[in-house]
Amino acid sequence: MLEDIIYQDPTILISTSRIVVGSTTYVFNNVASVKMTYSVPPNRLSSALIIIGGFILLSHFGETRGDYGEPFSGEKVFYGIALCGVGLWMRSDKMLYHVTLVSSSGESKAITSSDRAYIDAIIGHINDGIVRNHR
Repeated sequence: MLEDIIYQDPTILISTSRIVVGSTTYVFNNVASVKMTYSVPPNRLSSALIIIGGFILLSHFGETRGDYGEPFSGEKVFYGIALCGVGLWMRSDKMLYHVTLVSSSGESKAITSSDRAYIDAIIGHINDGIVRNHR
């Protein structure tokens, strides 16, 4: 049987008999199914920045004068808002999507990307290869 290329880009090659991702080759005879999984990148630093910024903002309430009696300049408010903003921006990290290949020996994540449309397209091409291979 000749091997037809179904899809190819710089990251992956999908043919009627195999999937090649980087230096790893998966044979279609061993692939039972393919699915998309996802994960959210852990980010503890963002939570810490939001908490510290919140404490700085809370410490400003009720304070009308600075340390030496001069009128309060609002620096605490600025720094508190800035820290909370950076923490919220960091928390908005994109979700990571994975192409997960399922075989009799378990699951393996073949490709990871933050682009869901790309992962959906890859899964569609792999499904096409599974169908062509099992005819």
